[in-house]
Amino acid sequence: MRSKFAIVIALLAVASMVLAACAPQTTTPTPEAIVETVVVEKEGQTVVVTATPEPTAPPPPEVDLEALKAAVGVKALDSAGNPCTGYDQEDCLTLEVKATHPAPYLHTVLSLWVTYPAKEELIAEGGENWWNSSKYHVGNGPMVLKSLEPFVKATFSPNPNYWGGTATYDMEWSYLTDSAVRFEAYKNGEFDIITLGAEDIPVVKADAALSAEYIEYPGSCTFAVMFHQLKEPFTDQKVREAFAYALDRDAWVRDVLQGAGSPTLTWIPKGFPGYDAEENRWGFDPEKAKAALAESSYGSVDKLPEITATFGDTPRNRLRWEWLTAKWKEVLGVDVKLNPVEPTTFTALTKDINTSPQMFILGWCADYPDPQNWLSVYWKTGAFGERIGYSNPELDAMLNEADAELDTAKRAELYANAQRFLTDTTPVAFMYNDLLGYMINPEVQGLTLTPMDSAYAGQWQPLTVTAPNNLLRVNINTYPDIIDPQKSSFVNEIAHLSLMYEGLTRLDKDLVTVPGAAESWEYNDDATVLTFHLRPGLKYSDGTLLNAKRYEYSIMRNIDPATAGEYAAITDDILGAYEWRSMGAPAE
Repeated sequence: MRSKFAIVIALLAVASMVLAACAPQTTTPTPEAIVETVVVEKEGQTVVVTATPEPTAPPPPEVDLEALKAAVGVKALDSAGNPCTGYDQEDCLTLEVKATHPAPYLHTVLSLWVTYPAKEELIAEGGENWWNSSKYHVGNGPMVLKSLEPFVKATFSPNPNYWGGTATYDMEWSYLTDSAVRFEAYKNGEFDIITLGAEDIPVVKADAALSAEYIEYPGSCTFAVMFHQLKEPFTDQKVREAFAYALDRDAWVRDVLQGAGSPTLTWIPKGFPGYDAEENRWGFDPEKAKAALAESSYGSVDKLPEITATFGDTPRNRLRWEWLTAKWKEVLGVDVKLNPVEPTTFTALTKDINTSPQMFILGWCADYPDPQNWLSVYWKTGAFGERIGYSNPELDAMLNEADAELDTAKRAELYANAQRFLTDTTPVAFMYNDLLGYMINPEVQGLTLTPMDSAYAGQWQPLTVTAPNNLLRVNINTYPDIIDPQKSSFVNEIAHLSLMYEGLTRLDKDLVTVPGAAESWEYNDDATVLTFHLRPGLKYSDGTLLNAKRYEYSIMRNIDPATAGEYAAITDDILGAYEWRSMGAPAE
C-alpha cells in the first residue's frame, strides 16, 4: 500500500530528509532557528524538524504624510501674497500652482471636475455617500441640484449667483438604460432630448417627422475592446493581436451601429490634435488572426482558457455582443461566454484592476483637445490603462519627454511616436469613434453643440438654451456610480458635476480654454509656475463666499491618498503631487 503524506509547513530541502527517515527523531532547535513541523502519515511516525529562516528585510521607513502634503505646490494667496487662512477671506483671490516640469497645458487640466470646489464642511457632514443627496451639493455652476432620486430622477434649477448669467429653465433628468424604452417615451412626448439607439436610426430616417427631429455629429470618444493584461489568455500579446485582427470594425459600424460611428485603428480620433491618419495595423484580416493565435503560447483555440465578455445588460446590448462573439467564432473558432450585468454595476467593475473584467468594450472621451489627455492621462503607469493591467516603462519615458516639451512641433512628434508605440503593443483592439445622435424636441432652441456632448446635446453650454414651458427634460442613459468631483471619471458622472460646479477655467464652444472662476492666469517663463486670479465677489448657489482657498482644498483633496480619486493622477504634474498621492513612492 502506497504511503500518504500530509504536509502542514515544510521547506523542500528539509522535506526530502523527512521522507528518508525510518524512525522517530527530534532535533533541538538552535536559538536562531524556527521550528517547522512536518506531519507524515507513514507507519504512525511524526517528525519535527528545524530550519533557519531567510533573513527578513528591514521595515520600510515611516512616511511623513504631513510633510509630503506640505510640499505640494498648490497655495491660495491673499492680496499681500501670504497664504490664505480660511474660506471667509475676501481678498483670497490668487491660486499659485507649481509644476515638476514645464506644463503649458496645466491651465486646461485645471478646468476639469477634479478642481470643482465642493464644500469641505458639507462633504464631512454627509459622510462617505454625501454625493448621493442634493443637500450637500452646494456649487458654483450654472444650475443647482434640487432633488436626486437615485436610479430614477434628478431635478435642477438655475443658479441665481452664477457669474456668467442665469438660465431661463429648469431641468429634469431620468435614467432609462433601455434605448428602445426611452425612444418610445420620447415619441410619447415624455422627453425633450434623448440619445437615439443605433437600432432605431433606420426607423427615424424613414419617417419625415422624426428625421426632422434627429441630429447627428462627430463625437470625441474612441471605443475599444479592452483586454485585461493580467488575465489569461490576454497576458499573451499574440492572443490580443488575434482578436484585434478578427474584429470586423466596418461591419460593426455598418450592421450594428447603423452608421452611427466610424471604424478606427488608432486611439486619438479624427479631428483632434494627434490623430494618426496613416495607422493601418491590426485591421480586419482573418488569416492574420488565425496565424497570430497559432503563434501564441497556446498554439490553438482548443488550448485557450475560458474567455468571458462582460457588459451592461440591456436587450440591445445582448444582441450586439451576440453579433460580435459570433464573428469571433466564425474567424477564430473561439466560444466567448457572455456575462451581462446591471449597467451601473458594470461601470463600477471596470474602475478597479481587481474587478475589471477579462474582456469588455469601453470608451475614452476627450477631456480637452490635446494628445497629452489621450496618451499620458490614460496610458501612463498608474493611470486609467492600469485598470486592465497595462504598464509599460518605455511608453512612460516617451510620454514624460513629450509632456515636458515646450516646442509645439517637437511635442507633437514625440506624442505621435508614443501613440505608434502604444498601438504596437496591442493593449486593446481599437474599434470605433462615436457619432453623436440625439432626438431633440423642435421647441428646444439655442443648443450649442460640441464633440464633447457625450451625455446629451448641448450639455456644455446650458445658458444658451431655451426650453418649452421653461423645463428641459433629458434622459441620461445610466445612473452614476458616483457624483463626487474628486472621485468621478465617467461621462454621466461628469455631466451632473459640470452643471453644479465650475473649474478655474472652462472650454468654450470651440473647445478653447477660456476663463471660468478665474478671470485670468499666467505662467512664468519656463511654464513651471501657473498663477490664477479669481473673479472678485464669486459666490456659491447659497450666497456664501467662494475664494481661492476652496480651490486649494479641492485640488489637494484630489491628490490626497485618502481620497483615492479615479482621476488623481491627472494632477501628478503638480510639484509634490505624485509623492503625496503615492504615500512616498519615488516619482517615476
